[in-house]
Amino acid sequence: MPGASCRVLGGSAVLAAPAAALDEVNTKRLRTAVTSRDPLTRVAAGAAAFYARRMPCDDVYELFQNGTRLLEKGDFHAAAVPLARARDLEPNKTSIREALGRALFGAQRYADAAAEFEAVVERAPTNDYALFCLGRSLQQLGRHKDARKPLTLACQLRPERSDYRLYRDRARTRGAAGGRSPGDALP
Repeated sequence: MPGASCRVLGGSAVLAAPAAALDEVNTKRLRTAVTSRDPLTRVAAGAAAFYARRMPCDDVYELFQNGTRLLEKGDFHAAAVPLARARDLEPNKTSIREALGRALFGAQRYADAAAEFEAVVERAPTNDYALFCLGRSLQQLGRHKDARKPLTLACQLRPERSDYRLYRDRARTRGAAGGRSPGDALP
């Protein structure tokens, strides 16, 4: 519906039509249906709400907030869905792409995570965390030689971070040996 906005209620995106889109009669009908004592009318109103929730939400901020809430809870697969939608709507926002990269890394989709972190690094080459995460994603893919550069840059930007140094040194060792081993999760 053109001009519709999206709100998050109880973790679900609900389509909210603008006042211009719904006339008074339709608004009264919807209110009556939701509060009706007739079970069939309530079921119909519930079905309408269900399909409204399934409609794509175009409020980038709400999508980002919903995705980061899920990310903070550790629900990486679910967090990737709204964050990917937000990324599609605002592909130049590094904060969205970094959060999506974190969700994809947590969901063990390392190639996709590396692509997101690479996009962040292209726009913000001094983002030490994005460089670190790019290096970690490449390590998880077994590309230790490729991981050395972003991990080294992250170490140079934040020399006090011992975890950056640890993974940089692992990339150097395994890259030289050509070996592959599973790594740890992102901090």
